[in-house]
Amino acid sequence: METTLTGKIERLLLTGSHDGRPAFCFLMRDVDGVPSLSST
Repeated sequence: METTLTGKIERLLLTGSHDGRPAFCFLMRDVDGVPSLSST
């Protein structure tokens, strides 16, 4: 099962790289939806 969460970006927290590709981490706000953990 996949979880679909929606929200708005509050601000950029950090930037970096992962496997040579750009990576970004954002602080989110107004998040809506139901989170679920994978049971694999």
